[in-house]
Amino acid sequence: MIKQFFAISILLLTSFHAPELILGPNQTYDEYIEIWNENTTLAKSFMKESMKSLDNGDALDSCFNQRKASEYGYVATLARIEAAKLNEEEVLIPNLMNGLEKWKAFGDSCS
Repeated sequence: MIKQFFAISILLLTSFHAPELILGPNQTYDEYIEIWNENTTLAKSFMKESMKSLDNGDALDSCFNQRKASEYGYVATLARIEAAKLNEEEVLIPNLMNGLEKWKAFGDSCS
């Protein structure tokens, strides 16, 4: 019961990162790619934890990890979009924008 209360509390207190705090206005291509790499690594880690929790029958913990994966994936994709703009890779942007929607839906599916 305490574990569930703790998980619910964390779930309610966590929300999407404010991308503007992570993605500054004057960052370089390499800085955006670094943000992309760091956040995709974190998203993958939380996705793995979500699957482990689900396999162990802990839907609440799985949901928490799924939402965290969604947050990190969303921020990573925003960074990659900005990197693509700087590197004149406009052809990538529509697919990345689609990815943003998928990350958001992934996190929302657990609400």
